[in-house]
Amino acid sequence: MTLFKLPSAPSGRHVLLFTAFSCVALLFLTLASTRAQTAAVLRLKPIVTVEADTVRLGDLIEGAGPSADIQLFGAPQPGTSGMISTSRIVNAAREHGLTGIETNGLSSVAVRRLGRRISAEEISRAITRALIDQQQLGLDAEVELNSGQMEVTVESTATEPVVVRNL
Repeated sequence: MTLFKLPSAPSGRHVLLFTAFSCVALLFLTLASTRAQTAAVLRLKPIVTVEADTVRLGDLIEGAGPSADIQLFGAPQPGTSGMISTSRIVNAAREHGLTGIETNGLSSVAVRRLGRRISAEEISRAITRALIDQQQLGLDAEVELNSGQMEVTVESTATEPVVVRNL
């Protein structure tokens, strides 16, 4: 009388089926894991800094993916800041197929545009050069501006020197 029955050795067919099933299961788990990793979390950024004259979807929303380069709003003037309401951003993103954006309780997003300040001295030197070039002033002349704190802010990418176009 036998109390325990020893299992028979698995046949080649059972081993093949088990291996195939394991491979399929592993493939599905890998695909599910990859899909979960590539499904980006869309999250609103609280503060944005731009250089261009437009604000793009990717500037405002982390994880915007291929939609990141879509232009949504005009940017503030160089060297200044502005606010965009969260509802405007979410509505604009929805129009471009992005939904489920985490706003983290924000009511608006601050947008700052970089700029380069041009001082009164730079402007004065440019006017002096232009007047000397047109022979309206001698080589030793110097123009002084009396308009107080005259400064101009231009785009941060503007790196060329100040030039007078029309006197």
